[in-house]
Amino acid sequence: MSDKIIFITGMARTGTTLVSRCINKGKDAYILNETHLIREYQNQLITDEELSGMGPGKIENVINQFITVQRKGIYRKSEYEEYPEAVSSVMTQLGDISEKTFFFLIKALYRHEAELYGKKRSGDQTPNHVFHIELLLSFFPNSVFINMIRDPRAVVLSQKNKWKAGVRKGQPLFEIIRTRINYHPITQSILWHRSVLAALKAIEKFNDKKIINVHYENFVNNPENQLKGICKFADIEYAPAMVNVSVSMSSHILDNHSGIDPTLAEKWKKSLSSTEIFIIELFSKKGARQLGYQLTGLKPNPVALIGYMVLFPIHVFVAFCFNAGRIKNPFSFFKKIFSSS
Repeated sequence: MSDKIIFITGMARTGTTLVSRCINKGKDAYILNETHLIREYQNQLITDEELSGMGPGKIENVINQFITVQRKGIYRKSEYEEYPEAVSSVMTQLGDISEKTFFFLIKALYRHEAELYGKKRSGDQTPNHVFHIELLLSFFPNSVFINMIRDPRAVVLSQKNKWKAGVRKGQPLFEIIRTRINYHPITQSILWHRSVLAALKAIEKFNDKKIINVHYENFVNNPENQLKGICKFADIEYAPAMVNVSVSMSSHILDNHSGIDPTLAEKWKKSLSSTEIFIIELFSKKGARQLGYQLTGLKPNPVALIGYMVLFPIHVFVAFCFNAGRIKNPFSFFKKIFSSS
């Protein structure tokens, strides 16, 4: 089993799930669902706690929690289950390692899930790992990163409608409400811009042998060539079946749809108001221009613009309240929203 892990990163709603599903159609790699590795195990990461000091019970708890999130989704992490086959497999792997660190455990978990599907490579599709590329490379130096980039206006539209996908998937009611409350064009535009800057900074530091940017628009308009490039970069074999992928958690298409729809790339032009487009372009213009996205220069509705601006601080406070259980560091949360960098 190769330890060259494939991380698929980027702002949420940029196509990370789409690309991971395409790769999973091939014979070489299995990309896990969103593990939220950094956020969920922050304490262990900070202390770099050795497994020998954790005790078997705590190790088994980490294994079961990780598998619960991987198989059920982060929104159902409270539905904790025990997975004896995973515990047995991972503990056996750890028994062969003399220096047992937390990241050896994570690597063993990746390997276990990939082997269930007969794959020799593993990966992770957590979008916000784009902010932790340097940290992940320090623990997984042989890894590669496929970073998804998408027009900020299309991303914001997808975020706006994400709650509808949650309804179709039968997500918990609180999660659906939380997702709806999280939407505000200012918030999402700032987060898009920060994710882009994080990716560009990482590429500048680690070069394109470790990280590549894949534009969603190029991917959906020419998936075969894009996938061949991705496979070459990740050192996995391309398979024609990769382009025939089923839809999951799309904000615009029902989940029983198959195939890659290029029309989604331009849907924002008819579905966002001029005020929303103005706000998105205002807060993301530097990154958008740097990545080649053309700005419309549309003028906003003055009344609607004032409404968005006045309600923004209230939105941030309410969003913080609904996301408090997911936020390990409140200072970092507000810094991400209000920092200009």
